[in-house]
Amino acid sequence: MLSWVPLGPDFYLSLKDLQSALKIISSVQHPHIWPTSLCTVNETGAVIIRNLSHEGSLRDVLCQVRPQECYLRKYCNPKEPHALTREAIAKLGNQILHTLKMLHDRGFYHGHLHLSNVAVLANGCALLDLENQLLGLPCRLRPFIVTLKKVKTLEAIDVYSFGHLVYEMAFGGPCPTATCDSYPSSCPPELRSVLEALLTSEACRNGLPTIADLLLHPFFRNSVTTNGSTPKLSMKFPSQLREALKTARELTERRLLEDQKQWRQKEKLLKAQALLGSEEERKKRAAELKKRRQQSGKQTPSSSQHASPTTPEDAPVTSPASPPPPLFNPPPPPPPPPVFNPPPPPPPPPGGCPTSNGVASNGVPQQHAGGGDRQALLSSITGFNKGALKSAVTKDCSKPKL
Repeated sequence: MLSWVPLGPDFYLSLKDLQSALKIISSVQHPHIWPTSLCTVNETGAVIIRNLSHEGSLRDVLCQVRPQECYLRKYCNPKEPHALTREAIAKLGNQILHTLKMLHDRGFYHGHLHLSNVAVLANGCALLDLENQLLGLPCRLRPFIVTLKKVKTLEAIDVYSFGHLVYEMAFGGPCPTATCDSYPSSCPPELRSVLEALLTSEACRNGLPTIADLLLHPFFRNSVTTNGSTPKLSMKFPSQLREALKTARELTERRLLEDQKQWRQKEKLLKAQALLGSEEERKKRAAELKKRRQQSGKQTPSSSQHASPTTPEDAPVTSPASPPPPLFNPPPPPPPPPVFNPPPPPPPPPGGCPTSNGVASNGVPQQHAGGGDRQALLSSITGFNKGALKSAVTKDCSKPKL
């Protein structure tokens, strides 16, 4: 079977290190790892050739289809889902867990565990697509993993993917949500215990178990392998390549943490917007604002009543508050009208000097200044000469024009 795999967003290796790692993986001989016949890479992706499994994958078994058929015919409209028995789930799960533990002990992680990447054999199963993690492809369950804060390492991703794989084997279909808290009553107690440890909201919130913890679970521990012992895995990376794989793993986990942080920030923003936009919340805020205004209005008169009385002499003189500055400068005031000095009073009439009792020295009563002005005005009126006036011509413009 020939497949072309493009480089993914989590690709952080050099082409030389990638070629070396793929060569080591292709040479692995293990009964639970599907062998690769040929693998070559370039700047954009990798070409992989492997033998075709005649029994198909676990997804083919659950969908009851032939592996030679096309993808759309097999999976777009599957038949009635076919769940596996309790013994088959325990046997296949035990083999998958032992294989994952051997990979993790050597610093390698699968990262893409699902039903289509598990080939069915006569005596069990074998894992496929180990090279996807080297090529930087994201996990199939990444939309779910981004929402789970505790699933932040590649080992936790393999454990979480194993939980979804067990769910599909038990019920014949995928889990539609990131977590699952309720299971059918027909589910065996031991199998229910495994699913609750892997997929419940509490387990994903507090932390998932490790591969070693799952191998000690009674559901998988009581399962007996074919030969009674676990086969060994011979896969060893050079020190330089091991450091490159470690750096790539750290960068992959860092990108996952950044995506999880962005998702949590977005969720907080959406919750805040929904809370502020709800009708009940708006009414609640309006009632609180009204209550605050009423309290502030009650405190203002009470504070003025309880203030100590002061006498007018002791009260400080405060200037009235200046009005706020206008937005525009007012026009300058008009200049004051010119001041005209009053004319000097007319000279007093000739006569003796006045005395303190208002009688002149010659015995004639003194006239007041107001009487002198009146005599001057009367003399000017009586001495007015009309002949000195010039004749004026009046132009009458009040007549209508026709």
